Amino acid sequence: MDKIKIILNKWVLLILCIAMVCTQANAASIVNFNSPDNTTEQSLYDNNNTKSTETNTTENIESYYQNNKICIYNYNQLKQIGSDAYVYTGDKDGSIGSGEVVKSEGTELRYTSEAQYVLMNDIEMSTDYIWTLSNNFTGSITGTTRESTSLYNKETDTITLYNPYQLMVLAQDNSENEPVMSLDYDAPQFGMGQMIYPNGENQPYLTYSKSHKYVLSQSFDSSKPDLVADQVTENVSTENAEGRDFKGQVVKTIEDKTYILIGNEAQLRKIGTDAPVYGAVYQAYLSLGKWYVDKDNRGKPIMLYGGDADLTKTQNGLEDYTFGQKKDANEKYSSIHNGIKLKNSNTIR
Repeated sequence: MDKIKIILNKWVLLILCIAMVCTQANAASIVNFNSPDNTTEQSLYDNNNTKSTETNTTENIESYYQNNKICIYNYNQLKQIGSDAYVYTGDKDGSIGSGEVVKSEGTELRYTSEAQYVLMNDIEMSTDYIWTLSNNFTGSITGTTRESTSLYNKETDTITLYNPYQLMVLAQDNSENEPVMSLDYDAPQFGMGQMIYPNGENQPYLTYSKSHKYVLSQSFDSSKPDLVADQVTENVSTENAEGRDFKGQVVKTIEDKTYILIGNEAQLRKIGTDAPVYGAVYQAYLSLGKWYVDKDNRGKPIMLYGGDADLTKTQNGLEDYTFGQKKDANEKYSSIHNGIKLKNSNTIR
């Protein structure tokens, strides 16, 4: 009997030991299951996907890229446009190429000729190197606001640029001979309006001389709309033009030099007086966004004044026909080449 009890006690002890071992193994497996090293395949995928999204888009991307447009803050960035160089985070502060390459949803941004750009503020330019748009530029540069159309600040001697036509004139070697016209801020009317006399009409008029300071306006637009002056010139009379491009022509540009055409003694007497040169003045009308020279009942262009070189009217040089001065809602005076000055120069012929 005692032997049977001993055997039973050993079996009970063995069973208890086995039970304890199984309990500890199960507890250990639960702990291991909840450990970071045993993440499910789905959770691993989710974490990797989140990390991929974070690394493929630069932090605070709106500072560098807005509405599919690369943000431009300074002159150094302007000079990068069209270079195909990568956009770096340090570019924003003028340190070109510093920091990290800017990424948007996995795409590394570059200053390509096809990209779109937005100006974030007015940008002071350097006349040591005149930045202009390259001929192969097919993208766009626009601003975020248009609060002002001011062309010149006398106190700071600063000319503001609003369009590529101004840039093109400034980049010319003889830019100091090119007058700043009062409507130059508006691309279609570039070259129109009146000359600007910072110190009074008895003093020199304002030109695109590189001695001035220049600022690219935040409202700059890189588009090149047709010039109103060209639209009107295409429709002026060429009858009896006496070898000129059109009747009443007073100014001719040959090989990048501008020549004033002299046709009478009155003009000769005005050389050196700094008096304005008046081109032919036609009556024009607006149709579908373009200006056309008005015609009479015989189909002839209506010329209000023949220009200084012709002296066909008594009001020669006396009437100030400002381009854009409307007679009524549909008509206006268009002065071709209005505002050029008669002055002592080797370009006068």
